[in-house]
This record gives sequence, structure tokens and C-alpha cells, in this order.
Amino acid sequence: MRGIRYAGVIAIWVNMLWGIFTPTRPEWLKERLKSLPKLEHRHVSHIGNKSYFVETHNLRSWSRISENVGIGTPEQMAREFLSRHATEFGFSNDLSDIELKRWKESKVRARNDAYRVEFIQKINGIPVYNSDIGVILTKDGEVIKAFSNYFPNIQLDSYNPQISANFAFNAAVSFLQAQGVKSGDTQLMILAYPRARLVYKVSFASTSPSGRWEVLVDAMSGEILHVIDRRR
Repeated sequence: MRGIRYAGVIAIWVNMLWGIFTPTRPEWLKERLKSLPKLEHRHVSHIGNKSYFVETHNLRSWSRISENVGIGTPEQMAREFLSRHATEFGFSNDLSDIELKRWKESKVRARNDAYRVEFIQKINGIPVYNSDIGVILTKDGEVIKAFSNYFPNIQLDSYNPQISANFAFNAAVSFLQAQGVKSGDTQLMILAYPRARLVYKVSFASTSPSGRWEVLVDAMSGEILHVIDRRR
């Protein structure tokens, strides 16, 4: 009972601090954000130590694997495992559309004896939004866990944007009526679900409305598709 009581007190303090440090959005912004369609996500089902995308039956995550690969660089070891299970994850057989994003040392069983190797899917050299793929494995080649947001069978009529990155950035700033804009970046990407479309991911921080914004802009029409405040 004491633990439950402490948990309740902590929850109250967290909510109070959230209210203090998270600025209130103006009403016009709330209404503008409500007018945008929600970013759709694929449905996932869980069976034992694996999860699957309902639409394709491809693996989404796999834990407690305990499968060994040959010793090599972190990328080589991770690719060997992903190649073995390409069909289950829905990957192309040669993994040619999966590019190394980064790797770092990680802890497994409370020891700093593992790697976390992360990839991202690319089509025609363009990264696919939210397509992170990762493998966690020990330095001696035991695979512990893997996850994938890979999108199979992506097809676009054109991979050439009809608006510029600068136009997309200005459209995002204008949509939010942002003031004090800083830390800006614009990246051409493919939004793969529920249908494939070419987009710009515009990222910037602003003082008004206060936030660290990520805005998806249709690269063909300039339409604002989705807005996320990453600080929240």
C-alpha cells in the first residue's frame, strides 16, 4: 500500500511540473492542429517474444533471440542476422535498401558488452520516414533483440519534388506563425503509410509558439500533412 501511495504522490508532482514547464498552446494553434489528419500507424499483434505487423505479417520486433553470428564489425554482424531473416522481416533479399544509421555500445545483462546497431530504409537514396531498424547483440556475436519499421513494396510515381526545400520550410513556419525560429533543418523523405508520398520533414525550434517542431510537408503540393512538437 505504501508503494501505491508513493506512486500517487509522484504522479501528482509530475503533473504539476508538466503544467509549470510546458507552455499552454494558443487556441488558434490548437484548432489548426486539430484540422490536420492524424498520422496513421500500422497495427501490431504480439505473439510470445515476437510482434508482427497485422497488414503484412512481417516481424516488427523479436526479443530473447539468443542466436549467434560471425564476429566482425557491428554492422557486419547485424547485417548477417538481418539477412538470415530477411523473409520474416519482409526485407529485400540483398538488404540493398537498408543503410547504416549509427551504432553504439550498449549494456546487456548489466554489462557494457554489446552493440546497438541501427539502420534506416532508403529508396532511390531517399530515407523512409519512421523506418528505423535495429539489432542489439553482444560483442562476441550473440543476437539479443531486433526490431524493424521496414516498409515493403514502396512505389512512387516520381521521386522528384515539385517544391523546393526552402518553400517547404517557409510553409511550415507560416503554418505555425512561428517567431524566434532557430535550429532549422529540412530533409526530403518518403512517407510510406497509409500510401507512399514524397515529403519534406521540416524541423525547427521557435520561441512562439514555444516548441521543437517537426512538420511534414507534401513535396508535390506544399500541403501541411502533420505537425509534432518533439519537446512534448
